Amino acid sequence: MCYISQCRKRKLKIMLAICLLPIKVAVYSQAIIHIGKTFDANSGAGTIRIDSNNNGSRITNCTFINYKKPIISIIGATDVIIDNCKFIDAPGNTIDRDIHAINIGSEGHDIIVRNCTFRNIGADGFQCGHSGSNITNITIENNLFEVTKPRTGENGVDLKQTIGPIYVRNNVFKGFRPCEKDTQLGCTGSSGEGLVMHLGTKNVIIEGNRFTDCIDGIEIENAGTTEDVVIRNNIFHDNLEHGLNARVGSNLRVYNNTFVNNKVRHVRFQSNNITGANKNNFYVGNGSSFENNQLGGEGNLVIENVADAKFVDISNYNYHITSDSPAIDAGVEVSEVTKDIDGEERPTDGLYDVGADEYFSSLGLLDLYSNDIQLYPNPVKNRLYFKLKNNTLIAKFCLSDLNGRIVYQVNSFYQNYIDVSGIPSGIYFGYFTLNSKLVIKKIVKK
Repeated sequence: MCYISQCRKRKLKIMLAICLLPIKVAVYSQAIIHIGKTFDANSGAGTIRIDSNNNGSRITNCTFINYKKPIISIIGATDVIIDNCKFIDAPGNTIDRDIHAINIGSEGHDIIVRNCTFRNIGADGFQCGHSGSNITNITIENNLFEVTKPRTGENGVDLKQTIGPIYVRNNVFKGFRPCEKDTQLGCTGSSGEGLVMHLGTKNVIIEGNRFTDCIDGIEIENAGTTEDVVIRNNIFHDNLEHGLNARVGSNLRVYNNTFVNNKVRHVRFQSNNITGANKNNFYVGNGSSFENNQLGGEGNLVIENVADAKFVDISNYNYHITSDSPAIDAGVEVSEVTKDIDGEERPTDGLYDVGADEYFSSLGLLDLYSNDIQLYPNPVKNRLYFKLKNNTLIAKFCLSDLNGRIVYQVNSFYQNYIDVSGIPSGIYFGYFTLNSKLVIKKIVKK
């Protein structure tokens, strides 16, 4: 029923017509709903099967332990959410047979897996596409995929022959080692990757994740052609071989990732047939930057000494950058990257930082929102031109370095530029007194 008042007749008729239209509400009479339960296989709990008769299923705040068979199997279902669950200790009981925590076989649509913990699963925490490719709109976010016991686990996430889109974001992948399928229960073989793609995976976005202490953080295997994959704003650190190991890839885009102390290589492109782009990545510490880098690259930065990267706290693996990091404003424009690993807008001042983090401070707010003065070019080599808003006057200007030391000052202006040719290269802050207002701009001197 609709209640309408103070409307003209014509508007009233239109609104009444809209109110009389039938409204379709999804009603799933056979949806599986589990909230706050514990499923212990030692007490008889079995596999939960969700098929097309169980659309709209919700599994929330549940714990699954001691499984030796698959835990959740999705076959042809739509609109399924698995949220805030724990999958702990599912080693399997058979050699050369996979035990997955969540598996989508040949078909599944609008599936969300979020805020879950996957620890010591026999094979994969999440796998899809093993027996078919009709898999669309899958979101895997804010989960922990972890192995803490020996001889356990294949991959955190295994993507096979999917149509997509698939979003893998803000997860942690930790501790994956090779699976020995002929001697290890619950698995059929793995090289120890946090995330693996193969058999024709398509249309995947991998962003905001952390990959650490795996053999490879991500591997794209050479079984089938993997297409249209974006890997952006991730952190790969202390993996035993590679951060990213790509054997194949069509239109593979690798943007704004931070690689630190990966033992063999930060990135390995193994095929001359890989196509795509490689921009604004930050390669720091141990690990040669590339093998066979046929993608070339723009805006990438290599720093051999980790301390020179100017991270916030290396000892606690905090790879946000500080105000004096060489990564600031060192990148190139990438239209597919509009936020950083924390969801903050990038760029903050018209210039892209390299790596997963875009440096942001309280000064950035002034840079972002003040349009009283526009500066160009920035970065600048000789003359820094400015354009003022109507009726705006510069009363004073000074330039300081990152330590707050004033290196240049002007108290009166007779032209529309500032000559900075005699200033050393670096990052500075320009303080403009405009009428009675102070505006601060970040300035990069080439």
